[in-house]
Amino acid sequence: MVANGGGLHLNVGALFCLGCAALYAVYILYSDRLSRHGQATFNVSIWQLGVAGVEGLCLGTLTSGFQLPQTGAQWGAVLALGIICSAFGFVGQNAAQRYLTPETVSLIYSLEPIFSAIFAFLMLDEVLTGIQYLGAALIFASIVISEVVKAHQPLKA
Repeated sequence: MVANGGGLHLNVGALFCLGCAALYAVYILYSDRLSRHGQATFNVSIWQLGVAGVEGLCLGTLTSGFQLPQTGAQWGAVLALGIICSAFGFVGQNAAQRYLTPETVSLIYSLEPIFSAIFAFLMLDEVLTGIQYLGAALIFASIVISEVVKAHQPLKA
């Protein structure tokens, strides 16, 4: 569901988001399986970044043409996004997933829109609408409820 001023409605972009969320859930489960079986998660992360980079380069070239960054600031942004956001994020997730359940990892990642909204507010002076605050509250509440329920369940043998 997407809130675009006139109420909630489902559009193509929302369907893509739902599809990506489903595929990301499969990825988290598969990463858990690899890490639990002692697979080389660092190597998996490197392959993952390489494949995503090649796919992004190909799709970007097909849709917008190919152009290298022109300034130092642009190169800095590309390197920061590539190294800090992508490489560190994927390698860190695969390393941490040895010690966390897939459910916990997915809950942590579900906070991403809330962190994005906080940083947008702090850095860009963006303000959320009422429906966006409601969405953030629902995300946060679902995480809290999930963790409280999980804490009250008996441990599996």
